[in-house]
Amino acid sequence: MEAVISIPENATLLNVDTAAISQSLEKLPWVAGVDVERIFPHTLKITPRERQVAAIVYLASDDIAWAVSTDGTWIAPLTVAATVDADGNVVEDPSTLPEGTQTTELTGVDAALVLARQAGAVLFTDVAGGVSPVSGAAVDSDVITAGLAYATGFSADFLKQVKDISLPSVEAISVHLTSGVEVSVGAPDNIETKERVVTRLLEQEQNVTYINVRTPDAYTFRSAQTG
Repeated sequence: MEAVISIPENATLLNVDTAAISQSLEKLPWVAGVDVERIFPHTLKITPRERQVAAIVYLASDDIAWAVSTDGTWIAPLTVAATVDADGNVVEDPSTLPEGTQTTELTGVDAALVLARQAGAVLFTDVAGGVSPVSGAAVDSDVITAGLAYATGFSADFLKQVKDISLPSVEAISVHLTSGVEVSVGAPDNIETKERVVTRLLEQEQNVTYINVRTPDAYTFRSAQTG
């Protein structure tokens, strides 16, 4: 904020340009909006509102991950590397760990998954070609927009079960659950109904491995054979 905001030395609470302050901060891709409050006699309170991360998009062709906000804005690229302990927790500084502590270095999609979990976001994988992120720009990719519809349309409880969302095309979107079940959801319509069908089916059936809810009132599923 100090690097971006420029306030003239002779400015007062009455003549300070609050609109210019807001515009300066809103150029930062993480900032969704700014509240500027005059508090007399001599205080200017500036409160930026951060964008909420909805998804981490892993682009395999470039081996890079991008954070995308709930309002459909490319926020910033992320380094696809992470260090985790034996429990899968991110280790920010391995040098602070007790001697002998086992850690694992993750890269690629594995690191992207950890980054997504750390951000409380959904991981997008298998992304169709032609996606060109620009920090601070609105998402103009149909397939990413479709993925965001699911990431923001699913309930919080259901999202806890989601490992990643595969986005090869709008019509071929699939959700991979942490349980190992693959759910073919297709285009982002009837999202609540699709979630409800999947949840009910998993409660009623055992050993389900695949569910197709592209047409939720005519869903199909497969179960693993057990001895």
